[in-house]
Formats: sequence, structure tokens, C-alpha cells
Amino acid sequence: KGTRAETSVEIIGDTYTEHAVVEECEDVGAMHLVAHSTMSGVCIFFDADVDVDDDKCNAAAAFAGVLVWLCRKTQLPLSRVNIYCDVAGARVAFNRDGALFFNLRYFSQVHARTVAATGATVIKDVAKCRAWWFVTLCHELGHNHERGHNHEHETAMEGAIAR
Repeated sequence: KGTRAETSVEIIGDTYTEHAVVEECEDVGAMHLVAHSTMSGVCIFFDADVDVDDDKCNAAAAFAGVLVWLCRKTQLPLSRVNIYCDVAGARVAFNRDGALFFNLRYFSQVHARTVAATGATVIKDVAKCRAWWFVTLCHELGHNHERGHNHEHETAMEGAIAR
């Protein structure tokens, strides 16, 4: 199963618990994402409860740059990746039937300052940021083959990393 472009302008998801394997389960919170804009070819969604301001838009532009770089390196069509911003929650990213979504809130907390900075000393930190999101991208690509977090998903994720 491959990736796909997201065509919805509004995404509403219910809360559910996914039992991936007997030993673990994943709580997935409800969401209400609304399409906001496109930056560098990446669709940006905000939770209906998020106040969109210049800081969030600037962070989204920086994050889009990271995702564009990753798509070029992995030859993944840019239409397959999206950015979303929620109010709270544990999700760093998710795969919605092949459309990949990456959390701006996490990027802002962990990597936004690094990507916005300049200078030779920052290059190593930008590389770490790209590597972190590359592994996250591969994790989500693994869900194209297996919805749960199990051996099959791990194998698919490792295959994506190795390519």
C-alpha cells in the first residue's frame, strides 16, 4: 500500500484505543483539523481550537522546508506530506490511509529554533533535526504496510530507512 495525497479540507477523527499487540495499546485522541494554507507545496492543517498567529506560520514555513528536503532525498511526492498543529496530545505524526501528517507543535518545541538559526555551528543541529524527522517519516511509511506497532511494522520501517 502506498502513500496518497490528502484531499480533505477538514479532518475529524474520533478518540479510540488501538491494541497493536497484546502487551501494548495506543490511545489516539480526537481531533478536528482544518486546512489553512500551503507552504512550499506542503498543506498545513490547524486544529479548530488553535489560534493561528505569525509565530505558528513562521514555524510551519521552516518545518515545510525540512519536509521538502526529506521528500527530495527520499523521492516521496510532496503531495503525500502534510503539517498539522494540535493543541495537545501525544502524536508526533500519523498516517491517514497513506497521507502523512507531521506535528508542528512538536517541531516548534524541539527543532524550530535550530532550523531558523544560521551559522556553521548550527549545521550539525539541522542535520540532527532532519535525521529525527527522517526516522519519523519512515515510521509513518511503515504504517502503509501495517497499521499496528508490531514486527511487520518494524520490518517495513527498517526497510524504508535502509532505502
